[in-house]
Amino acid sequence: MQAATLPESRTFSQEEVLSIEVFKRGTPPCSFCIQAIQFIRSRFPKAELSEYDIQSNPDLWKQFNLAGIKTVPQITFVLKEGGERVFIGGFAELTRAIKKN
Repeated sequence: MQAATLPESRTFSQEEVLSIEVFKRGTPPCSFCIQAIQFIRSRFPKAELSEYDIQSNPDLWKQFNLAGIKTVPQITFVLKEGGERVFIGGFAELTRAIKKN
């Protein structure tokens, strides 16, 4: 789960993003997780989307807790150039990380 932290001023266009990882809670449904996935699908239609339910993976949930992350969704972009993984954060950070066209 190694990823660079997103500088607050950094934004991304759909041309830069190869894939997106969304770490979510599946049960009960997480409204911010659902909104994030819908937002990603509308803004990044060409990016591969991977969803991970942290409740079904205790080791992953433990890693999140050790890193001080207590909320979902948590989103990571994998960039086309160089395959760099960039940790975006939650839904609010996701909306700020999108380049305005």
